[in-house]
Amino acid sequence: MPLTPAAIRARCAADHGAERGEWKGKFEGEVTRVRRRRSTRT
Repeated sequence: MPLTPAAIRARCAADHGAERGEWKGKFEGEVTRVRRRRSTRT
């Protein structure tokens, strides 16, 4: 497999997919929590 940027990106995504998914889930949870707080205040 040649080390093209696409191949490197695919391999990195496979390596870090679980970590990134977990971080994204935490981040989105924080964002929705803040939005809910703001919407209840107004």
